[in-house]
Amino acid sequence: MSSTPVYKNGIWIGPKVAPEPDYFRLGEKLYRELEGSPEFIGQIDAITEKEDTFSSMLDRSVRCAIWLKKQGVQPGDVIGYCSKNNLDSFAPVCASFYIAAIFNPWWDSSLDGDIIRYFIEYTKPKVIFADEVSAEMILNFINYTDSNIKIVVFGEYRGLESFRDVIATINSEDVSNFQCTRVQSPHTSAIIMYTSGTTSKPKGVLYSNGSFGYMMSHFGYYEGKNVGIWFSTLCWISGLGGVIRSITQKMTFINNNCKTEEEACRMIEKFGVTEEASRRFIEQLINNQLFDREHGCQWAPLLPIVFIKLM
Repeated sequence: MSSTPVYKNGIWIGPKVAPEPDYFRLGEKLYRELEGSPEFIGQIDAITEKEDTFSSMLDRSVRCAIWLKKQGVQPGDVIGYCSKNNLDSFAPVCASFYIAAIFNPWWDSSLDGDIIRYFIEYTKPKVIFADEVSAEMILNFINYTDSNIKIVVFGEYRGLESFRDVIATINSEDVSNFQCTRVQSPHTSAIIMYTSGTTSKPKGVLYSNGSFGYMMSHFGYYEGKNVGIWFSTLCWISGLGGVIRSITQKMTFINNNCKTEEEACRMIEKFGVTEEASRRFIEQLINNQLFDREHGCQWAPLLPIVFIKLM
């Protein structure tokens, strides 16, 4: 097939782009990238400015994967997640890919008993990783059921194991000997994300390893300084895709829970961001008169620095 679009019989036919042979084996790719550049700064906390290397990220995500396997999680089992962004958020994502489980991020806001019950009954997660606020809500519901779901909390909450505690139970020898579970087919399930639920209950959107891997393969590798920021959590495809891309593209991610447009501008300027992934962000700049189409951004020289990737 031609490498350029072809107009035929009134139809434009685009070029066929063949992905790499193992494009759907994202777990192995994530592992290789983290292992191959141990000193690279993978993420920075926007508030504390704490830096996190690929080496540390690999260690924590592998420990998470081993712990999940010790809980009986098998390929195809569902791993729930409900949290605001934090420096450990990436770990259950990578761990799910390492062991061929299905990553299932929940809404991290607007939760109530009905939604929690629905999410649990819909995907039947074996383990749920949650921040302190979400963990309390989920635990209050589970206490009234016969569910034996394990909840791991980012931070501390009475009666629950913390993420840092569970990964500390894994010994270094197991980490050194760890191998990713080989994904045999691009058609196996990788992610279940939820729709907005505008007209009824949220619907589950299933991404196969092939569909998500193919989508990620279209983002090229950038040589040079590559600092990314996005303002969505993992329940949005921009947030989840951003985490994956920050590793596969060797991009330093500015980990944040930004609440205002002005705060976002300060972060972009402070950290020298080269890529921002949110059309909504630009719309809000315009709406709040921080940016206009004729004169640009008042946070000069912000926009000349930032490569805006509209998704």
